[in-house]
Amino acid sequence: MDERVGVAVIGAGYWGTKLVTEYLAAEEKGKVRLVKVCDRSISALGALLIRKETVSLGQERLTQDISEVLHDPEISAVHIATPNPTHFEIARIALEAGKNVLLEKPMTLKSRESYELLDLA
Repeated sequence: MDERVGVAVIGAGYWGTKLVTEYLAAEEKGKVRLVKVCDRSISALGALLIRKETVSLGQERLTQDISEVLHDPEISAVHIATPNPTHFEIARIALEAGKNVLLEKPMTLKSRESYELLDLA
């Protein structure tokens, strides 16, 4: 059985690409396993496959469907690196799906949404 923490990165833009690079490096050290990278943009996902830092990722770990991430029992944590206005909704559904959430700043654009996420967590 794989003892590593299964992680997904949601968002494959500028910051998400940096996260994917770091998770792949951590994966080599045996600490985590990057299970999926999710983004609605097929071109953002495709760009990961041609970058030298992320070429080892492989197409099978890419998805445009967030439900694949939320329903995958191998994924225990999601790292959200999407545009700021989407943070609340994505973090909310991830928490409701039982995932641990690492969220880039700002957590949300409204303090009441931040408190709601805290209550869910």
